Amino acid sequence: MSRRRKSRYAVMAATAIMALVPFAPARAADSKAIVLAALGDGVFTGTMTGGIADKFKTITRSASPVQAKVVLLKRFKDVGCGRLKFTLGQDNVPGPDGSSRPFETTFEMNVCADGSYPSDGVDLAQFPVPPQPSAKDLK
Repeated sequence: MSRRRKSRYAVMAATAIMALVPFAPARAADSKAIVLAALGDGVFTGTMTGGIADKFKTITRSASPVQAKVVLLKRFKDVGCGRLKFTLGQDNVPGPDGSSRPFETTFEMNVCADGSYPSDGVDLAQFPVPPQPSAKDLK
C-alpha cells in the first residue's frame, strides 16, 4: 500500500473515532456529579456510584451496577437550573418468581446546580399549605 493511501486511511480512522467520542459511554459518577453533568451538558449516561446507588442496590437486592441516563428537559430562567428526567436501571434484579430480570424506573425533578429549587419551576399556588395544628390542639 502506498504511503499516501496509508495516510488517507489514518485520517479517515481518526475522523471516525473523533465522530464517535460524543457517543462513548460516560464515566461512573455519584448523584451530584450526574446532576451537574446533565445540567451542564444536557445529558449524562453512565454508571451511578455512591450512597444513592448503594441504597438502590439494597432496595432491588442486586449487586449489579446502577445505570443512569439523565436528560435535561428544560432550562429555567435561574442560572444553572433545569428539569431533569432520570432513568435508573439495573440488571439481575430478583423477581417474585425467583428469576432475575432487568429493572428500570423513571422520574423527573426540577433542580439547580447548587442543590436548590428553581424559582420558576413550580407554581406554589397549586400546593396550598394545609392548616397546621395549634399547640392547644396537641394537648
